[in-house]
Amino acid sequence: MLPASIDDPVQLLVEDRARAAECGDPMQGFATLATVEGGQPAARVVTLRRLTATQLLVSANATSPKVRALGDNPRCELLVYWVTLQRQYRVRGTARFVPARAHADLYALSPWRSKTWDHVYEQIAQSTPADRSDFVPRFREVLATLQAHYAEPGQVPATPHAGYLEVHPDQIEVQALDLDERLHDRRRFVRTTDDDWSEQALLP
Repeated sequence: MLPASIDDPVQLLVEDRARAAECGDPMQGFATLATVEGGQPAARVVTLRRLTATQLLVSANATSPKVRALGDNPRCELLVYWVTLQRQYRVRGTARFVPARAHADLYALSPWRSKTWDHVYEQIAQSTPADRSDFVPRFREVLATLQAHYAEPGQVPATPHAGYLEVHPDQIEVQALDLDERLHDRRRFVRTTDDDWSEQALLP
């Protein structure tokens, strides 16, 4: 069950992610991002790069469809589910793209292959129709070039389009699952000010 009193659902999310990591949850570093693209819903699994009490950062590249969609409609929802904790979060709010240079310390921690894709995306936009026989060799060539020029992944410079989606939540729904009796503890939090949230229990 959830704590009896929750002052900040974002902080609870941060703490639960740390617990999920300790439990070896395979999804502790991921979430499902839902946007609206051309009037149609679109969902995809994304990488959660940083969670703090004030900041949710998702890896993104400016050439991707999700970034373009959020430019037209910044409303989005992140779905986080950690099976090891039997806990689900629905984080609803707005998102904006920020370049990697705004979070240089975080980008320095990204692995080789993530940065390789950023360099490939400078040549081919993400989600572009392509033949694997074309982009796989190109990816490997870029990877080899980066590894030859930089001793560590942290030294690889960010490309102009590399960055993150900065999600600002205004509503968070938390559900602690009860697999025995199905009496899930489900609550909705709505932001009232920058520091306060209202809480309401929901029928599971």
